[in-house]
Amino acid sequence: MTKKYAIVETIQSFKHTYAIELKDGQTVDDVLEHVRREEAEELTQQWLGETVIGMREGKLKDVTKIARDYMFSSWTDEQIDERLVNRYENRESEPIVHSGTD
Repeated sequence: MTKKYAIVETIQSFKHTYAIELKDGQTVDDVLEHVRREEAEELTQQWLGETVIGMREGKLKDVTKIARDYMFSSWTDEQIDERLVNRYENRESEPIVHSGTD
């Protein structure tokens, strides 16, 4: 029997806060480009959550293509399947409770 895989794509959101000293005559807009160019170090970071942006059923060839396109080009199909694929027993999931303080 051919194995099937759930392929789920997500994005994670973070809130970053930066503190940048303003020189005489500078405005917040003047230093904003430093943040956009990722030149500023963050003061704080807060994880806001994960959002599912895509999901589908696939086969091992789909999983290995994704892995190889990313960085595992020298790995065999078996290495990718054994080391990178998540496996869970059939069981009822515990409800996820968010306290709002994560």
